[in-house]
Amino acid sequence: MVKSGINFGETFSANPNIKFRWKSPQDTVPDDAYIIVLFDMSGSMQCSTDLNRKGNCNKVPKGQRKYDAAIDTLKNFVEEAKTWKGKTQVSIVPFGNRVKTGNCNFSEPFVNVSPDNLNDFQNVESTELTKFLNTDLSNKTPCTATNIYESLYKSVEFLTNDSDERFYPVNREGEPTDNQPRLSIILFTDGFYTDTFNKDETIARGKQQQQIDKIATLLKKNP
Repeated sequence: MVKSGINFGETFSANPNIKFRWKSPQDTVPDDAYIIVLFDMSGSMQCSTDLNRKGNCNKVPKGQRKYDAAIDTLKNFVEEAKTWKGKTQVSIVPFGNRVKTGNCNFSEPFVNVSPDNLNDFQNVESTELTKFLNTDLSNKTPCTATNIYESLYKSVEFLTNDSDERFYPVNREGEPTDNQPRLSIILFTDGFYTDTFNKDETIARGKQQQQIDKIATLLKKNP
């Protein structure tokens, strides 16, 4: 049975056992979004975006480094996110390990993928987020070793905490609400990974696979 002259918001159905509630696209409110951006602070990010360029990466001028290209891309992403409807929260988390005194112009806490750093969500319209991109991050020199999988694991673990009602809101009955927020992790890295380095490539690959399997297991527990 077809009913003409639909009033959006009205509930009806040809089958009395199945109810539909029509909603106008104009009335639809996009789900909130929580996005963790992991940003690689390893020394190789100082290298040139020109992969054919030879020589010491430390001598690549600012503006020509992978690091600068990644920051520009992240700025463009934030500008795009400002056009989205709904509330979009972003937490930018620099990551790396084995910070060397004298080579780095920041200390270990800056690249610590801790609950506090992961939880530093800012609205995409926030002036604090703009300041972090334009000053705090842009003025740093990438210099660490790389711990991609450990950082990913901690981020996934943080977002899959189903007791956090920001990420998994429930109604009065304790059931999940209809509008669950979108949860995302974006990884900015050039892919050079040092934490599982081994001269024997088979051993190195095996260690990497173990860490990937840990992340996959965590995701399966909370898809």
